Amino acid sequence: MECERRPYDYWVAGDYPVVFERSFQGENVQVEIVLLESNPEYVHISVAVDDGGLWAWFPPSFSAIIRRVDGEEA
Repeated sequence: MECERRPYDYWVAGDYPVVFERSFQGENVQVEIVLLESNPEYVHISVAVDDGGLWAWFPPSFSAIIRRVDGEEA
C-alpha cells in the first residue's frame, strides 16, 4: 500500500485525524486518516473514503501497520 511506503517517523509525527477531499472520476470524495495506535515499535493507521452518499454510512476503509526500522527515532 502507498501509505506503508512512508517511514514510521512520518506517521508518528502526524496531527490526527487528517481529513481532505480529492476528485475521483468526476466526484469529490473525502478521505480520513486516523491514528489507531502508536508505540515505539509501530504505528497503526486507518484510512476511510466516502463520497457523501451511501458510502458516508459505510465507507470503504483499510488499516496499515507501519513498523519502525532500526535507526529511526521512536
